[in-house]
Amino acid sequence: MKATRPSIAVRLLLLGALAAFGRLDENPLVRLEALLGLSPSPLERFVGIRGPFSGMTEASFQLLHLQIAAALRANVLVIPILGMIGAAILCWRAPRMSSAGREIWFFAAVVAGTAINNLPTAWIGAG
Repeated sequence: MKATRPSIAVRLLLLGALAAFGRLDENPLVRLEALLGLSPSPLERFVGIRGPFSGMTEASFQLLHLQIAAALRANVLVIPILGMIGAAILCWRAPRMSSAGREIWFFAAVVAGTAINNLPTAWIGAG
């Protein structure tokens, strides 16, 4: 049996609820990340390298409060990553890796994202 897609109104409501949750000053997700030892990420904590998602919670919070420069300093990839997540919710399609070629492209994107997220952020204006 094929699952039906929710209406566009429900998907927009879901995006709005996620944005409202992300704007919370005392966000329980941040506390959970700290309790689980996920903030900073283990890669960042032990090796000193920021992954493509390092700083994404802070970047999302700053972006939702329209602090663009602060968001980009936290994670320069915040806008494209949140854009892809928003598009996946609106289209109601999960990305799939159906071939080895796609897995290689995904791995290359993660490596490139890691490199980009480790570039100095001095060129980003003061928030």
